Amino acid sequence: MITSTIDSTINHSILSGVFAPASYITRWNINLTPAYATPSRAILSDVEDALIFLQSNGVVIEESPKIESFLTSNSGIIAHLYNVPQKIYRYFGDVSLKLGLFSDPDSPEDGAELFLEVETSLPPKQANDKLSQINRGWLLKSNNADLAFFNITLKFI
Repeated sequence: MITSTIDSTINHSILSGVFAPASYITRWNINLTPAYATPSRAILSDVEDALIFLQSNGVVIEESPKIESFLTSNSGIIAHLYNVPQKIYRYFGDVSLKLGLFSDPDSPEDGAELFLEVETSLPPKQANDKLSQINRGWLLKSNNADLAFFNITLKFI
């Protein structure tokens, strides 16, 4: 019988630049050499980059530190945020957008959910139809489980 052992050290050169949840960073940083410290910080900068992108496209960010923390824990949402302004503007035109977190104080075990508020002056029926089109054509087609924590809401003005 032959027994082989595998070295349990982490090959950081393979991991540099890999998009992964921030929960892995703690493990990666245990034996992290200075040569790989910068690439590991790049994982966290993905959240900041996404929020900067949204702000540059007219999205108001509420409670940015809380949203950053939420996105770090639900990193699968980040890539989808780059599509948000384009999708909303295509269906609703030039509207105000606000990104925030919602937590039900009566059900803290449910956790927080990210929401995008779309301010619209469209009639409710028309606005709800457009929101349904976005859901069917984009959000529901995605197989990303993290998108279960992302909602688009309407605010009628």
